[in-house]
Amino acid sequence: MAQYFTDFSEYILGAFPSDWTARFDGYNATVIADASFTGGVKLAWPVSVNAINSDLIATWDLIDADPDRGDVEIYWRGKMGRADNDYMQYLVARFDTVSTVLNTYRLGSRDFRTVDIAKFTNGSYSRPAATTSADVSANEMYCQRARLSGTTISVKVWRFSETEPAAWQVTTVDATHSIGAVGLFAYRKSGGFINENDVFSVGTNGDIALTSAPATGPETPINPSITDLLATSARLNWEQG
Repeated sequence: MAQYFTDFSEYILGAFPSDWTARFDGYNATVIADASFTGGVKLAWPVSVNAINSDLIATWDLIDADPDRGDVEIYWRGKMGRADNDYMQYLVARFDTVSTVLNTYRLGSRDFRTVDIAKFTNGSYSRPAATTSADVSANEMYCQRARLSGTTISVKVWRFSETEPAAWQVTTVDATHSIGAVGLFAYRKSGGFINENDVFSVGTNGDIALTSAPATGPETPINPSITDLLATSARLNWEQG
């Protein structure tokens, strides 16, 4: 059980996040200063686009090393530049990092109008669950949460300005993929656009995905990419009185 949280403020400006790995065409993601976002920065993705019909995937290396990464809860907050079928921003879980074709679950908002669970098996795409409507708009801050527990997969999407729905909006049972990498999945069909990522967090093996940075202290789960040194200092101070 572990919790991981980033608002991307720990990364170097103008660069791809240092402890993430680009998959397929995911290398375009860049950390950019923006005071209106939680950490004063955003992960803008893609910054420039030349090709079309491309999958853009980036997975978080920290979670790749977690043996409990099969059962995860994921929370994401951000904005998407356009609201149509050509521009999408998803979560990705149980991503196969070895195969040269897509084997993964893709979860979240499809073109703002639907909440979607999809899977890729040897590159082939299918939807094992019915979709439901979503009510968010382009350039509006919204949130996505997904949970994968055994063979049960659930997703919900809502405006950041509103209370998180208590119930999952789409749920399915599927046993195709059992473990793998976790991260972000964007898709471009034509033209250029920018998805703006504000917060991304993961809880493994029953832990929740946090919506804000964890407080540091002797009993608080800590994301090692951000707060190891601070957490160590806090523990020492606590233990030494």
